[in-house]
Amino acid sequence: MVYVAEGEKDVDALREHGLTETTNPGGAGKWRAEYSEQLRAAGAESVVIFPDNYQAGENHALGVAGFCRAAGLRVKIVRLPGLPQRGMSQIFSTPDTLKASSKRSLAPRRR
Repeated sequence: MVYVAEGEKDVDALREHGLTETTNPGGAGKWRAEYSEQLRAAGAESVVIFPDNYQAGENHALGVAGFCRAAGLRVKIVRLPGLPQRGMSQIFSTPDTLKASSKRSLAPRRR
């Protein structure tokens, strides 16, 4: 599983917590299909996308999700409550928040 965030500070925070992460150069709206293909070629099967809490961040997450799905990756977009407008790195003020939130979001649903 690879975690996708919009900015470098965010991926640094993910890395510090032992998560495999990535971003793209140039910020929101700059993800390219080849990035998703590279993730797949590297063995990734799924991605978790953390959008920044503003419209461009949401649009970016949806675009990344589309490219990742087209590359055959499973995709989950996780919108964290209380996220500052730009940048999810601040959510780590409570270290287990991110892991707990993503585990709940990725847990199989009972039918």
